[in-house]
Amino acid sequence: MRNKLFPLIMNYNDWFSSFIVSCSNDYWLWNFQFGYIHYSSLRLLQQKQMVRGLPPIKQPASTCECYILGKQHHESFPKGGAYISKQPLELVHIELCGPMMTQSIGGSFYFLTFIDDYNRKSWVYLLKQKSETFEKLKEFKALAENQSDRQIKVLRSNHDGEYDSNEFHHDCKQHGIRRQSTTRYTM
Repeated sequence: MRNKLFPLIMNYNDWFSSFIVSCSNDYWLWNFQFGYIHYSSLRLLQQKQMVRGLPPIKQPASTCECYILGKQHHESFPKGGAYISKQPLELVHIELCGPMMTQSIGGSFYFLTFIDDYNRKSWVYLLKQKSETFEKLKEFKALAENQSDRQIKVLRSNHDGEYDSNEFHHDCKQHGIRRQSTTRYTM
């Protein structure tokens, strides 16, 4: 599938049957309905009477296998340990998302995010085409560096290929920006 997005196309005849859940244990059912919330949180909701009809909750002896499997990731992380920034723009996370199924009011199908690791300040740019990524990076770099009187030191992104152009590599090298990659689907 393009961009590793998988739209869900459902047969509407079977649609309502997908909402029917049978469960041998009420505790499991309440846990499922609250998106696998921890049992201590469910007990708190029941004790403070924040949810109508919620029975007294006890933690079951076993753990849901689907929950455990869903939390596992099979691809290893890059070696070298975590890098934590100590000042603004020392480490900036960059992510391109899209194409979206619905076009924005301005005609964009993509959005590009920049997140400063130090203070979690975020910038979002809307893009009509994926090819605008490099131009938006230059625009962001000029804005952020001008506002903070600091320079971007490290750009961290995934391995998806949006940032693999020669132009992008050359610009980072020219400005002394180090590149870091993460494991796919973890940002």
